[in-house]
Amino acid sequence: MRALIATIALVLTTTLLGCRATGAGAKSPMVSIVAYMNVSSGCQEPTVSLLQQLVEEHKGKVQLDLVDFGDGADGARRWQESGHTCMTIELNGSPYVRFPTPEGDKTVTFQLPEGFMWTHDELVAAVAAGLEGKLQTITEEEAAAAEPARQVRVSGATKAPQKPGMPAQVLLNDQPVIEFYDKLDGKSPAKRAEAALLALRTWLHAPVRPTDLSTRETAAGWEVRALDKLVAVATPGDAKGAKTTPEKLAKAWALAIRHIVLNSGEAGNG
Repeated sequence: MRALIATIALVLTTTLLGCRATGAGAKSPMVSIVAYMNVSSGCQEPTVSLLQQLVEEHKGKVQLDLVDFGDGADGARRWQESGHTCMTIELNGSPYVRFPTPEGDKTVTFQLPEGFMWTHDELVAAVAAGLEGKLQTITEEEAAAAEPARQVRVSGATKAPQKPGMPAQVLLNDQPVIEFYDKLDGKSPAKRAEAALLALRTWLHAPVRPTDLSTRETAAGWEVRALDKLVAVATPGDAKGAKTTPEKLAKAWALAIRHIVLNSGEAGNG
C-alpha cells in the first residue's frame, strides 16, 4: 500500500511540475489588438477581414479582441465603458502609436473607419513594427502634436432647427460637427450655433493644430475650447437630445472638428 501511495504521489508531482513548466513557457502575444467596431452593420467587413488575417498570419504573436458595439449588448456596453466615441482600434492598449518607416518615424491614430485618419497599409505596418518590438504607444496629445500647425481651408455654416425637437447645427465643410438642442444663457440653439461658428472661424483664421482643441467640465456642462477660446458647451439638455452624456457629447464635437481639420486642404494650395 505504501509503495502504491508513493507511486501515485510521484505521478502527481511529475504531472503538476509538467503543467507548471508548460505554463511558464507560454509567451504573451507581441501585439495585442482590441478593435471597437460596428461589426453587426457589415460596413467594416474589409477591416474585420484584415484583422483576422493578421492574427492568422502571425499565430501566437498577434491577439485580437473584436468588440462589436453594434450588438446592443455586451459589445455596446464595453465600448461605452472604454470612453471611445467612435470606431477605435487599440494596439497594445492605445489607438495612438508611433513606429519607424524608411521615411522616418510615423504617427498614426487608429480611430474612425479606414480612410479617414488611417489606412489598411498603415495598420499592417504598425503591426509589423510591433512584431519587431518597434511599436511605441503614445498619448492623444502626442499624436495630435505630431501634426504641424497649418493654415487650412474650411467652409462654415449654420443650420437652424427644421422642426421642434431638432437641433441647430454647426457645419464645417458641409458636415455637422456640433448640434445644439438646448438654450443657454438666454441664447436659442440657433444663436448658440452662430456664436460657435464665429469662434471656430476666429480659431481657423491662423495656422492650427488638432491639439488646440480640448474639453473640460464646468458648472454649465462640458466645454469645447480652441486654445483659450470657448467654442461650445455641451449642456445636460443637449446631451439629453443626443441621447448621451455631456462629457461624451463634448468629446464627440471635438473629435468631429478635429477630423475636419486633419482632412482639409491647406489654404493657398488651390
